[in-house]
Amino acid sequence: MMPEEEKFELIEAYLSDSLSAEQQPRFLLLLKEYPGFQKEIDRHRELQEAIGSSRYNKMREITHEVMHEARKEKAIKRIYARRWLFLAAGVAVLALASWWIFSSLDNHEERLFSQYFEVPASLGIARGDMPTNSQQSEVLQGTIDALYREGAYQEALSLLESKGNQLPSFQSSDYYYWLGILFLKTNQAEKALEALNEINIGHQNEKAWYLALAYLKSGQTQQAKAIFDSITQSNSPYRRDAANVLENLR
Repeated sequence: MMPEEEKFELIEAYLSDSLSAEQQPRFLLLLKEYPGFQKEIDRHRELQEAIGSSRYNKMREITHEVMHEARKEKAIKRIYARRWLFLAAGVAVLALASWWIFSSLDNHEERLFSQYFEVPASLGIARGDMPTNSQQSEVLQGTIDALYREGAYQEALSLLESKGNQLPSFQSSDYYYWLGILFLKTNQAEKALEALNEINIGHQNEKAWYLALAYLKSGQTQQAKAIFDSITQSNSPYRRDAANVLENLR
């Protein structure tokens, strides 16, 4: 009876279209005389399709390393080494498959966030109707807004967090809206959620939209879907985008 290790190598060579002239007759003989061999080939092929070629190849490398070590064992230990070999291979497959599934989900949500998150051209911190209580606060508002418009989001956020208490709008809905946008832009979804939930007056369409995106980015998909769904049933200018996001999350 052919060793399991050799059967494994023949299947791998067949699937990668690299059977040598020496391996071909042994492969055909197995296919003819061993009824379960075709099923083993099919299982390997299904696994390769399920987890992708690159991850499947990584699994092969791990398995071959285990096999190489198993061959070094004494003959009396080979049966036990073989059992551990296939256990290790099974664990490696499960680990790689799980990693692939969860990373794919994470990447899908991140791609959706990147596709639909667009920062406003300006936060409006220094707009004409924004009150100021001193020349200092006026300069501060203008500086934060200028940094934002130049794309220096981290600098704008740092200034808003450290000097925001000098603004007449400190802890207002405007203030928390600015914070939410800047937290999202600097990849701080949890902090964005905290800030956006503090908005009580104004920015209601924006609040719902950016909250949904923040939940999406933080991996809280069900909460995101609930808000996206409510947006589609409103008169929000984001309702079409919300419907598209929901379609992609099904």
